[in-house]
Amino acid sequence: MSRSRVSEWLLSLLLVALAITLWVSMRPAQVPAVILLEISRNAVPINTLDQPREIDSRQQLWIDRFDLASNGQLRHPQLGQIGYGEQFFIDAELRLRMRRAASLRFEVQSDDGFALEIDDRRVCAFVGHRALAGQSCRVLLEEGEHRLRLSYFQAGGPAGLLVRYGEGGEGPLTWLGEDTDYLEVLR
Repeated sequence: MSRSRVSEWLLSLLLVALAITLWVSMRPAQVPAVILLEISRNAVPINTLDQPREIDSRQQLWIDRFDLASNGQLRHPQLGQIGYGEQFFIDAELRLRMRRAASLRFEVQSDDGFALEIDDRRVCAFVGHRALAGQSCRVLLEEGEHRLRLSYFQAGGPAGLLVRYGEGGEGPLTWLGEDTDYLEVLR
């Protein structure tokens, strides 16, 4: 093979490698589609989670777990910034299957307000404005399927939402969206 053909071949390889690198870097980040977030921008300021909503736009986003707080922003580790910046609600519904009856502890950290409901019963909530703060709530769930609903709002300023769960009063916690030996998130 002549020297010029080798140079052309190497240049072609280099261009293909560059094209692949650009394509990979420009692809949007993806995570497993476990939890569908309904994100709704409110037309008027939000003072409480339970106020009537006046929605002017909506978007949907799939996430893998409720790990949405970083440096005062509603931010997913792989997907980046979430939501509209201010004056928005997030609603999510999950179907859970308890593989056995268990007493669960949910740890919710939010900035601003949230409500966690299981089988149409509010388990815990903070419906007003606050800086990122945590709240623990306990619920006994029987074996079988259950519906979990999480609502959140961000009025303005710093934001964040973290939700983890565990069995009993102490012990390790798992991100909501991830399975354990006693709880499965149905997809």
